[in-house]
Amino acid sequence: MDKLDLTKGQVILLELDDECVIGEVLHFGGKKSFVRLKNVRDFQSNVPIAGNQDYYSSEIHSIKIIQDCQPEESDGPQGSTPAKSTASDCITRINLEDIQEIYDRIDNHIFVFQTDMKYHDAIKYLRTQKLLAIGMEGVEGGRHSPSPSLLSVATPERIYVFDVMWMNVPKDLRAILGDPKVRRVAHNARLVEDVLKHRYQAPLGKCFDTLVSTYYNSKLYSTTRTTYIHTFICSI
Repeated sequence: MDKLDLTKGQVILLELDDECVIGEVLHFGGKKSFVRLKNVRDFQSNVPIAGNQDYYSSEIHSIKIIQDCQPEESDGPQGSTPAKSTASDCITRINLEDIQEIYDRIDNHIFVFQTDMKYHDAIKYLRTQKLLAIGMEGVEGGRHSPSPSLLSVATPERIYVFDVMWMNVPKDLRAILGDPKVRRVAHNARLVEDVLKHRYQAPLGKCFDTLVSTYYNSKLYSTTRTTYIHTFICSI
């Protein structure tokens, strides 16, 4: 929280330990140890959360600005530029239409639990894609995880969820996961790759790892905090 330069009135998305919430910034605690939000709702279910809510820096993993408040008038001469960059130059922004589109895409996910026509349609479609987001449930222990289960493969238009505990990882899907011509994005890809390779004999091709990116950004900007303030970023 000490790296943040948020403003009252902004609508922000907080990624917490066990949930994601959206709300309007109402107040900061001393030394920005916490942020108080109003008009809060759960990100996944869109269900409102009654009352003002306090979220502490220790439980906040990432912050994204959804909507800015009105900028304050500058006291400096007209046309002057600030000497330092601000968080507004560095924070990822998504608007409310993007949020609704995410809800709709999640609601319309395609669940595949056997190698039937739905599976073959998914493989046919995924073979035409050059950018995939990869996620997997139950991989916290890597290859020693007791019950890795759902493998999610998403494109900008569709989300497929494969029940690999039931159907394993078929040959066609293994080829897509390892295709060197495909760009892949994953969070903590090391664990996902370890499970796929050693439990399902399905090595994962090179990935852009959002966990590594978040760590790198936080380290990079912590060394230049006297120059500007940066909020740490986490992608989907």
